[in-house]
Amino acid sequence: FNRIIELLFPMFYSKEVWDPSLIIAQMIVLQSIFYLSSGICLMVSHISWGSELILPCLLSSHPLKLSKGLGWPIILSFICVIPACGYGLLYVVGRARKCLDYGCTIYFWHLVLCCVYHGFPDRWEWWAVNIVGCVGIIMVGEYLCMKREMEYIPLTNIEMVTSSRPASINNDSIHTNQTEANLDNQIIYSPTNK
Repeated sequence: FNRIIELLFPMFYSKEVWDPSLIIAQMIVLQSIFYLSSGICLMVSHISWGSELILPCLLSSHPLKLSKGLGWPIILSFICVIPACGYGLLYVVGRARKCLDYGCTIYFWHLVLCCVYHGFPDRWEWWAVNIVGCVGIIMVGEYLCMKREMEYIPLTNIEMVTSSRPASINNDSIHTNQTEANLDNQIIYSPTNK
């Protein structure tokens, strides 16, 4: 359970340990977010503009022709994936300095799957869309992670170090001691206590 909490809320960082199974799990989750959000965006473009909803739209460079009217909705759906993957980097990785590695790895595996499915992409539109998407995901992910890393961390129970008090006294004990002193004064000078 603690491991899940550490993965979901990577706010306080300790010494990082090389954990290949964690890295593989993070990549599987990020790749799943990429393809799930791509599929949802392609489905929305299919419903909105009547574009094709077939697997080559996702894994081939041929439907991305700018000369075709149906290529634009597919291109826009790939651009709309950027915020989802940026938030995926925030919640799965959580570190700004790792966003470049994970963002490039997402598109590396996308390139590998495209090569396996339909061959090496030969259209410049495919390369332009994927480079813009990769840069966008990295920038959004780094921005969100830096924003989280720079959040104010409230410090409670700060120890006060003065020359007259030991370092182990904190604000609560000082307040308690002052309250006890006030109670002693009230008891001594109480009119009913003669």
